Amino acid sequence: GPMLFRTSFGRLDVLKEAGGETYETLGEGAVTLKLLGVVVRVASLPALIRMKRAANRPKDQAAIIALEAALARGSE
Repeated sequence: GPMLFRTSFGRLDVLKEAGGETYETLGEGAVTLKLLGVVVRVASLPALIRMKRAANRPKDQAAIIALEAALARGSE
């Protein structure tokens, strides 16, 4: 299952399996950001939506609405 950490920057979830996504599929659409001077790659909004749909928990359903709204605004 997931490993959940609390860091000084907030919560960090480390997943072994991400709704059928793999490192390769997540990497294809990954977004590169610079956070606190460090370049990191993060999953794209479409990938996050796919993972939330695969999990299909009530909390994921609510998150999908917010993620789709962000995607529609061009917030990727």
